[in-house]
Amino acid sequence: MLFVWTEAGYVELFKDAYFKNKLTRVKDVVVDVCYTFKCDYGKSLDDMITSAKWHDLPEKGDFFGEGDATINFYPDLNCKSRHDKSWLVKTQSTKKLYFPENFQLDRINDAISSFKVINAGGVAGVLRVCASPESAIVDALSNGGSSASVNDTVTYL
Repeated sequence: MLFVWTEAGYVELFKDAYFKNKLTRVKDVVVDVCYTFKCDYGKSLDDMITSAKWHDLPEKGDFFGEGDATINFYPDLNCKSRHDKSWLVKTQSTKKLYFPENFQLDRINDAISSFKVINAGGVAGVLRVCASPESAIVDALSNGGSSASVNDTVTYL
């Protein structure tokens, strides 16, 4: 399967319902990459998330025959769970749809361990999201080599 590395938009994650107490903003989200929250260093965001919202993510997905792309939240690390909950990405631009403002209603409150924006399907890699005092740090788990680039809130290692 061929993966296209597409960076777009951001996902904001919050400790409390209704988008209160922002934990981090994951910028330049790469579609079909799993973002996991368990960290060996820095502040782990694993099992701390109660609400989320996003902006400027791709709304159409190849995996769905150019249908609506989804963002999935998983209670297990590395996007492995079958008990994930998904939302249409177009929630960002459609007033009839709602962001997940309270994961407690979905029975996954304080149980989120990873998320993925599904475009082509499969997993194009795994990135670790950890909160440091000033930013979120993303550590590539699937790459043996290393490279670095920085934006305001995310560092790719």
